[in-house]
Amino acid sequence: MVHQLIYLSKTKEPLRSNDVKEINNISERENKKIDVTGCLIYYQKRFLQILEGEKTNVESLYRKIKADERHSEVTTLGRFETDSRIFPHWSMAFLKEKEVAKLSSTENILQQNLQNFSYIKEDENPASLLFWIKARGIVENQTHK
Repeated sequence: MVHQLIYLSKTKEPLRSNDVKEINNISERENKKIDVTGCLIYYQKRFLQILEGEKTNVESLYRKIKADERHSEVTTLGRFETDSRIFPHWSMAFLKEKEVAKLSSTENILQQNLQNFSYIKEDENPASLLFWIKARGIVENQTHK
């Protein structure tokens, strides 16, 4: 079984592109060591992330993430057990803010662009559905402000 955890948080200060790249690079390196995969989205001071792997590894990593002072309002959106990973080949997939902004241009563009994530399985488990619903919500909320 694969444990999946989805959370949302807000950065205390807007992050520059280099800051986000550094976070992603460190995450990639460290997550490989503990066999955790997932996806990180940063958009207008918000992080949305799915972590997946062995339960003890994911939960330990999540405790570290919650203690990170660069963000606040860390909210657990869901925990799931599933037979397979959504991101089996990515220690940490990352969607850049510019790419997220492009996703909001039409009603169907998010779904079309998600097809570019070739490693996402077509069988939709609850974590996958919730993750992308929340991602879409973040984009839509920010574009309507």
